[in-house]
Amino acid sequence: MPDDVCFAVNQWDTKKVQFWGFRQKGPQLELFFYSDGTSQPQTLQMSFNDGGKFNYDAKVEHIAEYDAFVISLGKATTAVFPNVIDFEADAGGNRIWWERELNMSKVESGMNECWEWQLDH
Repeated sequence: MPDDVCFAVNQWDTKKVQFWGFRQKGPQLELFFYSDGTSQPQTLQMSFNDGGKFNYDAKVEHIAEYDAFVISLGKATTAVFPNVIDFEADAGGNRIWWERELNMSKVESGMNECWEWQLDH
């Protein structure tokens, strides 16, 4: 993508726009996911494989013509995720997004290839 940004995106359901994925520029890795309805920046409670809920500051960006929540995960976070992972996001005690990824190792290898390409250019 422009500015050496890499995207790993999963989109499904042709009747309703639903997507999620990762965005990486250099060592910065972000998780993004579609938002039903009006979105506003807020603190979300995220859980990864039901490992407890942790607060993440979520910003809202327009991605592919739709609002999406964007959460910074830090450096190389995909490396600590198991191959099968359940993501859950809550806002004010209500679940706003949930997804199961069955091939996290493919995402990790793709993000690593992106990082290596960025270092070489």
